[in-house]
Amino acid sequence: MRDVPSHLDDGDWFHGSPLELGTLAAGSTVTRCRVVAEAFAHKPARVNIQEYSNGDTVLRVTVTHNGTLPGFLYVVDEATGGCDLHPHPHSSYPGGTLEWITDRPLRLRLVARLG
Repeated sequence: MRDVPSHLDDGDWFHGSPLELGTLAAGSTVTRCRVVAEAFAHKPARVNIQEYSNGDTVLRVTVTHNGTLPGFLYVVDEATGGCDLHPHPHSSYPGGTLEWITDRPLRLRLVARLG
């Protein structure tokens, strides 16, 4: 389940939302990439992920979006296993492992308020 590219894996499952939440509903999207979750917190219609590399090594990842709402960044605050998440079937990210769907409600912890 941890087939997220290493340069996009920040070690936790994140969720960004313009809503104040305590629990994430089943069927919601999570990611291991914090900057992607931060972008989605602003409810954008468009998100662009750009990777800069020197051959085989990714040096930097930037995320741009057109969201304008203030938002919240959350981390999933409980253990997850193979029955809790599955890859997003319609992910626009190459490889399809950046976005995951929750299979059950998950407890969240607020990490940051985003302006």
